[in-house]
Amino acid sequence: MSRVAKNPVTVPAGVEVKFGTEALVIKGKNGELAFPLHSDVAIELNDGKLTFAAKMTVSRQRYVRYCSCIS
Repeated sequence: MSRVAKNPVTVPAGVEVKFGTEALVIKGKNGELAFPLHSDVAIELNDGKLTFAAKMTVSRQRYVRYCSCIS
């Protein structure tokens, strides 16, 4: 993940955030935005801050370890 994605995103007052397995929906006074979610991204909303993290399956972890050993 990039360094930018590691920083939490502050959600302003009056903005509603909903997310599930398929989309992230942000609704505010000026309208609504919907973004499709990749299945390998985990999102958490804590204390008005959105955080993003990579989900790593066991097979993906093995692949990453294997590729790093070859290089």
